[in-house]
Amino acid sequence: MDVDDFGDLCMGCMQDKGNSARCPRCGYRPDPQRNVFALPYQTILNNKFLIGRILGHPGGFGITYLALDLVLHTPLAIKEYLPRGLAVRDTLNLKVVPHGGEDSERFNYGMGQFLQEARTLCKFSHPNVVRVREFFQQNNTAYLAMDYYEGISLTEYLGRNGGKLPEATALAFILPILDGLAEIHAKGFLHRDIKPANIYLTQGGSPILLDFGAARQALGGHGSQTLSVILTPGFAPFEQYLERAEFGPSTDIYAAGATLYYLLTGERPQEATHRCRRDEVLPPEQLEPSITPAVGQAIMRALAIEPEQRPQTIQAFKALLLAGKAAAPAPRPTSPPREWSTPGRLRLICRECGERNTVPTDISLSLLGCAGCGASLAPPSARQRLPAWSWPALGAAAGVGVLVAGLVWFRPTGMGGMAETSWPPATPGPPQGLQSGGNPPYPPPQNAIDLCQGKALDAVCWIQPPDRAAEPGRCRQVHAYFACVPDGFPGGTGGPMLP
Repeated sequence: MDVDDFGDLCMGCMQDKGNSARCPRCGYRPDPQRNVFALPYQTILNNKFLIGRILGHPGGFGITYLALDLVLHTPLAIKEYLPRGLAVRDTLNLKVVPHGGEDSERFNYGMGQFLQEARTLCKFSHPNVVRVREFFQQNNTAYLAMDYYEGISLTEYLGRNGGKLPEATALAFILPILDGLAEIHAKGFLHRDIKPANIYLTQGGSPILLDFGAARQALGGHGSQTLSVILTPGFAPFEQYLERAEFGPSTDIYAAGATLYYLLTGERPQEATHRCRRDEVLPPEQLEPSITPAVGQAIMRALAIEPEQRPQTIQAFKALLLAGKAAAPAPRPTSPPREWSTPGRLRLICRECGERNTVPTDISLSLLGCAGCGASLAPPSARQRLPAWSWPALGAAAGVGVLVAGLVWFRPTGMGGMAETSWPPATPGPPQGLQSGGNPPYPPPQNAIDLCQGKALDAVCWIQPPDRAAEPGRCRQVHAYFACVPDGFPGGTGGPMLP
């Protein structure tokens, strides 16, 4: 795809659509009634980000767009700070202009919080927290450049699966989110807006925590912004309704408990302000008898009205959720031995050395080797050598992930980062990547870049050099690129790889 020619580029998926008015790949047609607050199609930000369709429904505090990185040729999401109650877009020069007076002060204060949030998010990388690539200021406002994930929100997934989930499925989604929250809290930061709509399920089944609420909360305590656009009733604890209150990890724990309550029962907990007068929240196991007592009790502890009565750390909350699991007898492992898995990922125990390996489920077990000793994780009958594969041509970047189990064909519905897909997905071909030995080529092949989209630094990736069997590698920084680098390269198992 020649990204210098934007006329044939679909603004819905950032792929070549030819001269068709409607994209044959994703079915998107440019909206002639585009939101007046939004940037026009094909606007270029920061000299390298081409703006496409709006992701989701523009909120009261900003707009998120699908974009294309013109340097890396990869899709991403761009979030623009634009509180509509405080500012408007000048359609002539695209600048965001505050209304004036107190609105200007509040606009600038909120933008400062938005940028502070960006600085914080840029400092860490966790596979279950949205990754911010960079942030910048332009058009008299601020922008976040984030990874783009194909999939659907947890809210939509819940609606497509009967309105509530089995306990094992709900925990498989929530526990990784709690791991991400633990890292956020460790850096002195809070999310403050956890709810199913802000948890995104990638096509690989990985839950991703989106849309931190720092700027919204800052504006809510800095003027007359209505609480209805800052808080989500049922998921926000009582202290978030107060103009002056102390927040801590227990604030997020309440919202996480409310989210799990909703996933398991299909009912949103009673709003916190009403609970202070008359608490009518029933234990979740009374609404859904299949919920185990330990999980039900953990949720009710998290939903305590008083912050000091909740678990004070994510680790403590997780321990309560898993209290009943340790006593359950472990089933005899089959080949390969399995612990517990989340959609798209599986934990395998190596038969040779006992090493626990977390591996993707969309790759044949015959390709996987133990991270500890290198032995195959596949049963003996499944072990085989792969045929030779050639280097792929550099081309347009694909989206991230493999589909969440149980999804059916769906169209984009406007949630941030989602795209249409189907289940089951087409059987993937063998993974491909760089060939070890010597120095990595620069720039890396596009497929090596694709393998590491949405992954953390040093994450394991499986690659197929030409005429060789698949071998493990690591997601590394190769100068300006983030790509899969085989362990055979010098420094391939740690530290940045520079050409």
